[in-house]
Amino acid sequence: MNTFFSNKCCLLLIEGAINLLILSAMIAEFTGASLRAHAQMSLIQSDTSQAFNAFCSFYYKKSQDRNAQQNTQVCQQLSYGFSSLLKQDSPNGYTRWPIQASLRTLAQKGLLMDSQNLTRVKTPQAFVNTTRTNLDLQALVSGSGNINKNIPEDPAFLPALWDYNYAIIDQPISPTCTNISLSYYYSDTWPFVGPKLLQETSQELTHTIGIPKIYNELQANGHCSLAALSENVYRMASTNNAYQLEKHILARVQSQLQGSQIHNVSPGLAWIMSQTNQMLVDDWVSFAMLTNPKPLVPDNNNLPSSLSQFNNKDYQNALDVFCNIFQRDVTSYLYGSVTPAHLHTMVSDLRDSAGDSVSALALGMGAGVIPRTVTPDIFEKKVLQTAQQTIDTNPGAITQCPGTESLSQAKPALDDFVTHKMATLNITDIDSFFSQAVLFDSQNL
Repeated sequence: MNTFFSNKCCLLLIEGAINLLILSAMIAEFTGASLRAHAQMSLIQSDTSQAFNAFCSFYYKKSQDRNAQQNTQVCQQLSYGFSSLLKQDSPNGYTRWPIQASLRTLAQKGLLMDSQNLTRVKTPQAFVNTTRTNLDLQALVSGSGNINKNIPEDPAFLPALWDYNYAIIDQPISPTCTNISLSYYYSDTWPFVGPKLLQETSQELTHTIGIPKIYNELQANGHCSLAALSENVYRMASTNNAYQLEKHILARVQSQLQGSQIHNVSPGLAWIMSQTNQMLVDDWVSFAMLTNPKPLVPDNNNLPSSLSQFNNKDYQNALDVFCNIFQRDVTSYLYGSVTPAHLHTMVSDLRDSAGDSVSALALGMGAGVIPRTVTPDIFEKKVLQTAQQTIDTNPGAITQCPGTESLSQAKPALDDFVTHKMATLNITDIDSFFSQAVLFDSQNL
């Protein structure tokens, strides 16, 4: 009897111990999963806080503000509050900020809402309203500031934060300007728009067309920012004045390129003109001017005449000799075949819709974008190099344009242009020489 109860007690104890172990394992698994989930959420929130810290650093360094260090610290102290707010306002989208999406993008996709009244956030001001429970964060984000807590009054902060996105703003404060992001909207227009922006900027700031001077100063003294250059070197009274200068320069270039057939130029200039974010406008304009380094090279026109025996008229006269060849090459490049109808269409389009620019006409027709087509600048250089080779190896194959100089007269200037001069020109200048030659005697087509 005692043995039976003793054995039964042992069995009950063993069964209880097993159940306790199972229960403990279940609790441990549940707790572990919860802890892992919490750790993951904490890590994501930490990443969002760090991203906001990075924005603070980026923004105040870019501002060239004398209180940049203090403002950066104050801003970064509010990073956890911003991260918590974004997690509440965008539970399905906050992990995308700012690597995949800006606040603007989240709002456009319906992923940003006011968690307190469950309404969608569609505007920057509506986003400010969501910070109502964190007055310090609201003072920072809205730009109203709080002098007692050293929170800066800065109305430009909200537009900058609203549009901030790693995909658009990629190391824009590189001191060497070598990490310029090409992910800005309409950055594909910079090679054509940039030189014209440089010309207008030089005219405004120095009253000359000395493109290399502005280009070099933009890197050396402007920290890749036209606004900073305007303030630091040319003594613009404020950032707002520099912003107005940039809008004025953009308006001038937009007027010059009105109706341009170059892909995206007209919509691109219209878009940047519509932007009110001063930092975005400054970046776009500055980077457009810095994209093509050719203006850095001094123009031979500004060098003493003893360094070159040819002037621009000599070069143009030499190129005009090849107008028939150039016309046929351009027609084949753009229309696929050379027929009288295609030749006539090429000249008509070149004059009527492309401002006498082969490059503009080609870009407007998608050259360089359509697969297996070369960009117009490469095409023009190749045609010019072929002309030089032909005059050396097979001059008999050249049919001169009527009224041009002899091949013997043209050869020295052509050789110098292709071998030396062309290396000092930007793509717009090369296009100008080439296009004039294409249009020489075109009235007879």
